[in-house]
Amino acid sequence: MVVVDTTGATFSCTGNSMTVTTKMPLRSEVVTWQLEGSGPWHIAQESIAEVMLKRGLQAIKICEDGFVEFASEEPWSAKMTLLFTLRSFEANDQAADYRGEGFGCGVYRLKGQSNRFDTPTRFTIDQDASLFFHVFPPRLPNPTLAGVQIAHEGRPRSGEELPHPDLIAAVSQQAQIFALHGYFWQEEFPEARPRFSRYRFRPNPWHSAFHEPLNEEQFRRTIEDVHNHGMRFLPYVSPRYSLSHNMLEELQRLRSLYDLDGFYVDGLRGNFLEQRSFIRALRRQLGPNKIIYLNGSDQPFGSPRITAPFIDTHCDFVLRGDSGKGGLSRGTFLQRCVSGIGGGNQVGVWCHYGSSGWPFPFDRVPSRSDQLAATKAGVMIWRRSFWWPGQKALDRFDLANSKSE
Repeated sequence: MVVVDTTGATFSCTGNSMTVTTKMPLRSEVVTWQLEGSGPWHIAQESIAEVMLKRGLQAIKICEDGFVEFASEEPWSAKMTLLFTLRSFEANDQAADYRGEGFGCGVYRLKGQSNRFDTPTRFTIDQDASLFFHVFPPRLPNPTLAGVQIAHEGRPRSGEELPHPDLIAAVSQQAQIFALHGYFWQEEFPEARPRFSRYRFRPNPWHSAFHEPLNEEQFRRTIEDVHNHGMRFLPYVSPRYSLSHNMLEELQRLRSLYDLDGFYVDGLRGNFLEQRSFIRALRRQLGPNKIIYLNGSDQPFGSPRITAPFIDTHCDFVLRGDSGKGGLSRGTFLQRCVSGIGGGNQVGVWCHYGSSGWPFPFDRVPSRSDQLAATKAGVMIWRRSFWWPGQKALDRFDLANSKSE
């Protein structure tokens, strides 16, 4: 037997099977994989980040975050047996997501490959193709972030792209993190605006390859004001929409120029493997103490119903809701899709305007019912000072959602 131990799980491999045991929230067996073939596995490669097991033409790569790749140079079949009580299940042509009580697992295939999900627990792996598996949560939650409030500011209106110092001072009474929307960057490619969208008639700076503030002096002063009021500053960037050929280098350039506490990352580019690779590289670049705040939207599987804990876990906060609830009830959506509890164990943030039950996005103060539902699910709601209907309603929201001291 070969045993591989990660932060969140243990993988025990014998000749034709692999048993996976989670450590969180309690030690519990998750699945057993029955793997076609026979003979012992041996460790072909080993590092702090991953272990590669091989036998003949077959390979299993187990990563430190509980992400597993099954690969073979010949067709291969695998059967997964669940060893826990299934609380919920979601699937599409790329992902199958199984949730238990406080933990779960997922099976994933790359779009375009002919790997088959023969049944919810039986899979065929093509020659020179891979099947991917993840057991979650891969790490413990960060308790220092659980009570943090995030404020979203910045408007598409001329002169309001950067916040007034008085607004920063007022926001600091409620929030500990100040996320600034992207309208303060110069629009580099106006021709990239969508033709049929509300964004057709406003700047789209998120397409920029090179990020340059509209007003350099005022931007630096905004960062200083945010820090002077005890908040951390996260500027908007979008790997998903940017036309930069190397977004990691661009983010490193921005960090060399400005005193940033991390980034508000609006979406990722590519398939789920490329997205995972990018977010892990960004985490290595930033280190453990900077903030990654990701808008996960409906990525990477094209549905708000199916998340990717193997991406979320490398973030501090993940925002979801702008793509709607995917037909789920509010409570199920918040608990299963927004909250990171039992998934990536990141802090879940509700992007309220897209998934709050109205037929179109509308910036308004969340109802008391929505606030209570978020609290019950362990979810934070973002804060926006320009919410309708005005200051009195915002004051009531602040009273119920005041930041931790």
